[in-house]
Amino acid sequence: MYRLADQHRCTNGGKSICTVLQIAPSAHRRHAARHGNQTLMIRRAQRDIELMPVVKQVWNANLQAHGADKV
Repeated sequence: MYRLADQHRCTNGGKSICTVLQIAPSAHRRHAARHGNQTLMIRRAQRDIELMPVVKQVWNANLQAHGADKV
């Protein structure tokens, strides 16, 4: 939903698009700040970013046959 708000912010304005999507403008600004600076992300999101290469390696080693639960 935030990605959609980012795409239409330039043409429709930030506050109006947030009103239509029913998200708080402050929440949208917080999300944008976290995307720009990974140190503002919660620890779980930071850890997920660190582990993504390992998860992809395991998934590729298993011939990409398993879903998220088994990987």
